[in-house]
Amino acid sequence: MFARLTALVGSSSSLSFELGEAKEGCWGIWTHHHGTWRADQSPVSVFRTASTSKLDAKLAAARNGIKRLRMLRHPDILAFKDTAEAEEKGETVLYLVTERMTLLPVFLEGADAAEREAWVSLGLQRVLSALSFLNRDCSLMHGRVCMDSIAVTEQGDWKLAALELVTEAGGGPDPLQAPLRAASWLTPQAHQPGELAKGDWEAVWQSPPHAVD
Repeated sequence: MFARLTALVGSSSSLSFELGEAKEGCWGIWTHHHGTWRADQSPVSVFRTASTSKLDAKLAAARNGIKRLRMLRHPDILAFKDTAEAEEKGETVLYLVTERMTLLPVFLEGADAAEREAWVSLGLQRVLSALSFLNRDCSLMHGRVCMDSIAVTEQGDWKLAALELVTEAGGGPDPLQAPLRAASWLTPQAHQPGELAKGDWEAVWQSPPHAVD
């Protein structure tokens, strides 16, 4: 399933990256760290989540996010580089490695009003392009589009991220276990469409993907 799966990591040298300092801002279940790609010493972002229970719902959501990011290659979606799974001090730990990014709210903190207006105008076009790819080309729902699910690269490009809830239109083969339903708690209620907030899953599954996003 993963590009690189490390079942038991006894040393950080087993990983394809060096884990750096924790950074402000991340989405949902992850902590965000700056990191270095060992192969060429290039900067990357490393996301980490952990649980003492292998059945923890957040691990299932994280694995879905990793799978989707690995498969959904698009210039306006955050670029996947690698992943690893480890057992560390009694916890199951998942790592996700991507191109270096900053979360949108953190990025905008340092911009003045004029800069912010320019960035937002250009950035929204990139986010809409990514959503069009998901909704129309792939028949997928993102499920949690908000400022905290948008990454900004070192080049200033806005990219859609946080794919943990991505689900097939109609709920897929098992709607009861669909990520959007099983981990709906990841989406802040303020960003949930009415049907999702009310738990009207029949209406959600019957709606086109863009109705949720």
